[in-house]
Amino acid sequence: MNKSIQDILISLNRRTACKTSSLKKLQTISWLKATFHDYKIGPETLQNNVFKKNANDDSSGIVYKWLRGEHHASKTSVDRVAKQYPGSDNFFNSPIFQLLENKRITKTKLEKIISPYLSGPPLRMWNLPFDDQNVNGLPVSLITHEIDSDTLFQRGDAYGFMAILYLVRKAELENDLGNHTYYMKEAYKAFPAFCKNRYFNHNWDDYLTALVKIQSRMNASINLLLPDFDTIKRQVLSQQLITLRALRPRDSTTNRFILLKEPFIEASFDFS
Repeated sequence: MNKSIQDILISLNRRTACKTSSLKKLQTISWLKATFHDYKIGPETLQNNVFKKNANDDSSGIVYKWLRGEHHASKTSVDRVAKQYPGSDNFFNSPIFQLLENKRITKTKLEKIISPYLSGPPLRMWNLPFDDQNVNGLPVSLITHEIDSDTLFQRGDAYGFMAILYLVRKAELENDLGNHTYYMKEAYKAFPAFCKNRYFNHNWDDYLTALVKIQSRMNASINLLLPDFDTIKRQVLSQQLITLRALRPRDSTTNRFILLKEPFIEASFDFS
């Protein structure tokens, strides 16, 4: 069932342990579905090949418990699956899950998470892989400056969203409200394209919940900006979502590109 913004905001009052567990379960379910897709297997095959001790053992059913959200996978379990299906742990260890974890992050950990994709000083540049699932169907500036969030958004893929999420967490770490609010806008803009990726298109409203919880780590930010749930839902479910400005249709009168509707709502103030 899709969540309303009210539901999401209410959930922000839950204990941190519950929030972390919720993300871990989402990570587990997404990892399982990615593994099923990439290795052309189903839950029964995974259960039998990795976790069934012998032909008569049917006591655990851990894979089905994961799918029902009753438990989340441990690193040990993920490593066991990777021994049978090499490379399956890459998705589970994606920086996106670490960046969406609703707890304080240190500068050292933040830089370590993103180091494979971002060059060091003095010139900080993104070197993100081309994602063949981007919504535009073609590569967009693979080499991008660290803070060029507009180009990251226009990529229309999970990597661009990941990079913007890094900028959000960096602004949080630096207690920079201006940048935090700005990059949250960019994150909400990039979110629908992120959800178009086959590995993240399940439970997209749960990913939105996780993103709002990250924003709420800076209370002033959540008071200035909220996601426009209806717009995000329409863009996520749209059959065609074009983020690359050069491919957008043009206005017949002004000849300017018609941009996507902004998927967020800003606070307004009456000074009269």
